[in-house]
Amino acid sequence: MKKLTALILAITVLAFTGCQKTPSENPEETTVTTEAVETTVKEETPPEDLPLIQNGTFDLNANKWGTFFSGGFSSAPAVEDGELHLGITNTGSVEYGVQLYQDIIPLIKGGVYRCSFDMRSTEPRRFEFRLQKNGGDYVAYTGQWVEVGTEMQTYTVEFTMEHPTDEYARIVFNLGNTLDGKELPIHHIYIDNVVLELIDDSNMEVVEEIIAPDININQIGYKPNDKKIAVLRGENLSEDFRVINAENDEVVYAGTLSPYMENETADEFNYFADFSSVTKAGKYYIEHEKAGKSYTFEIGNDIYTDSFNKVLGMFYLQRCGEELTSDLAGDFAHAACHTGDATVYETGEKVDTTGGWHDAGDYGKYTVAGSKAAADLLLAYERNPKAFSDDSGIPESGNGIPDVLDETRTQVEWLLKMQAADGGVYHKVTVKEFSQTIMPDEEGEVFLSPVSSTATGDFAAVMAIAYKAYLDTDKEFAEKCLEASKKAWGYLEEHDVLVYKSIGAITTGAYGDSKDIDERYYAAAALLDVTGDQKYADAIVKYTEKKIDLEFGWQYVGSYGSAIILTSDNCKKMLPADAYKSIKDNFIAEADTFKEIADNDGYMISFLEDDYIWGSNMHIANNAMHLIYASDITGNNSYKEAAKNHLNYIFGVNPMGISYVTGTGTVSPRYPHHRPSQVKETAMPGMLVGGPDDDFEDEFVKLTLRGQPSAKCYADNAESYSTNEITIYWNSPLVFLMSEFK
Repeated sequence: MKKLTALILAITVLAFTGCQKTPSENPEETTVTTEAVETTVKEETPPEDLPLIQNGTFDLNANKWGTFFSGGFSSAPAVEDGELHLGITNTGSVEYGVQLYQDIIPLIKGGVYRCSFDMRSTEPRRFEFRLQKNGGDYVAYTGQWVEVGTEMQTYTVEFTMEHPTDEYARIVFNLGNTLDGKELPIHHIYIDNVVLELIDDSNMEVVEEIIAPDININQIGYKPNDKKIAVLRGENLSEDFRVINAENDEVVYAGTLSPYMENETADEFNYFADFSSVTKAGKYYIEHEKAGKSYTFEIGNDIYTDSFNKVLGMFYLQRCGEELTSDLAGDFAHAACHTGDATVYETGEKVDTTGGWHDAGDYGKYTVAGSKAAADLLLAYERNPKAFSDDSGIPESGNGIPDVLDETRTQVEWLLKMQAADGGVYHKVTVKEFSQTIMPDEEGEVFLSPVSSTATGDFAAVMAIAYKAYLDTDKEFAEKCLEASKKAWGYLEEHDVLVYKSIGAITTGAYGDSKDIDERYYAAAALLDVTGDQKYADAIVKYTEKKIDLEFGWQYVGSYGSAIILTSDNCKKMLPADAYKSIKDNFIAEADTFKEIADNDGYMISFLEDDYIWGSNMHIANNAMHLIYASDITGNNSYKEAAKNHLNYIFGVNPMGISYVTGTGTVSPRYPHHRPSQVKETAMPGMLVGGPDDDFEDEFVKLTLRGQPSAKCYADNAESYSTNEITIYWNSPLVFLMSEFK
């Protein structure tokens, strides 16, 4: 059986992945003692019992140790006479101006540890010693300022790990500025015998090893008439498998595996177990003599109800500008946040930008991303209104309007506030820098970043979609949306591409995009659909003469435009036949590519090795949206079957063997990169995490996932923002997908 890389990484001593809370207290309780150095003979540590500190005796080299500089500088770590040496030429202005460190130090909550090291300096000075979180707020689990002299001394620290388990902690020697006003000349530091020991485990948190099964199923379950295929992995598997009733352990079906398929993206051999003939409601598991047992799953007509409510309910929990009450938000209740006006950066102008949804693991609100999220929900409702109820548990429940329209309206109303007087639309509203791990009502002043043409195009499109969605329930509001859409279009007519670039001190997410032709195409399609105005048809013809990037993304939105065109009577009537045919041919060709890839993939998804990028799970759901529309346009149900396999992937039929949605299935992410979840030390339910990303785009995965195959480059850790963050626009295509099969 293969270890679940998301939770158990072979490089660690203890199999556990944890997120950390952010305490405010300064860990000054630790006592540091010194004593004369005594030379001792050290026994060799058995390979199976690795020390917590690697290469702490520096017998051969400085491997496992690194340096970090922030305004200071030193020589590279080197070994002299069995001691690690640093020549410090500049301490900088902060204590971490020069930092010596080692990463991946496992510290288990409740464990009592002793750390000792030998140290001397050619210049008497003080330094800061820490064992700390590696990322985020870098909270110290233990730490103290220590005086060091010219004679080698042993320093000893004993402490109890009172914070949540962190198997990737960092040991730090902050050798920068002493912060006592003392100026230091060039000097040399020597360190030896760095040891960390667990001296009392009696109150240590129990750490469970989670093993990914070698038989992977949709952990939510299957509807009776679904096509049901489990994916097995292994080598030289015998062909027989069994489906067993979990309540009485009786075999209800005996089947034969398909021939194996080599899966390079996961470095596996995969087999398919088709058990579609099992249709009776109940709980089951699959068993194979070598691959073992699957998780228990359910067959029934209402299997998606709970998970669907969680996925849709995530949007309420991401609301901004209003109090979330405990009766509806539970652990994630908080006071109203971001209630003040935003400042237009470098102008001082104040604008009301309250409301909407927080974008992701941070509390920014971004027009291009937020427009995708709103569009997905409104289009999902347009396709499958019966999938949505008026009792999902939001403040507006029970008002006679489907909750999805009420929830999305909070976002649409915020978007309306983002439109400037001339019709252009501000790109984003955020704090200047990403906040630390706090609740949203603790965050400070927010700023508006300049208008961009991509934000304006996305806005124009979603407002036209909103007009159509709200026309029957609130005509006045619908008309307001349409007028805003036309105004944004007018702005686009008068302006060429306006690319957003990060400005000044604002360093939050850019959502940059160098081209806006796909946004203009999308806006023209949405406006032509609801108005029938020839000028939008003319614009579409002009745009189709150039390459339109087809995707249901935030950066590439061409698929939205094409899907609207190919499902709209007005668009079909107003567009020239050759232009319409070209749009259809290109859209279906893309769907055919997705389907061909999925037909040859070990987990039946439309991904090649290079497709495992930041937000890969969003792209899985986006591709499924494309396949569903292709099914509508062609009447070919095989596209929809392929889309269903993408849903199965998200909920457990994947190389990690987990449900990628928090709080669903048997095993799901516990430590998402999401500030409220980190503060509350529990994962907010219903959030789709980013998923595998083989570009190694955060420090955590750089340290822990090197060598993993693309489809397994995922870590369930709050510090892995490139694989384990969440966003509203990852959840939104999942709502679309689930509403199709609910």
